[in-house]
Amino acid sequence: MIATASFDRQTTPAIADLFDSLPGLACVIGSDGCLKKVNRAWFDLLGYPPGGIVGKSFAQFFHSDDVPRLDAGLSRCGPSDSWDRFEASFRCFDGSFKWLLWQFRTDSQRQSVIGVAFDLSD
Repeated sequence: MIATASFDRQTTPAIADLFDSLPGLACVIGSDGCLKKVNRAWFDLLGYPPGGIVGKSFAQFFHSDDVPRLDAGLSRCGPSDSWDRFEASFRCFDGSFKWLLWQFRTDSQRQSVIGVAFDLSD
């Protein structure tokens, strides 16, 4: 298994394994806008080396034309159980782009945003 960002002490190993094995991209974005946790799909789908993307600004990976769409999507995320969704181009490690469907939900307890994405490129 490829190592990814570790979960906090309150996360059980089973939840950490589930997060890492999700087929789509999964991430936790901190209140500072930086990626705090990513799953294995970031390597499998986008080619980013494990640990090489954690701590970086989430917005820097979006195509510049799609950053306003990202900002709008994140601003609609409220402290609720609903997921906001939008589509945008996301930069792969090799510099190419994939068209992804993103869904976000605010985790107000941890002051973060949970995001999942699925590849719509093909």
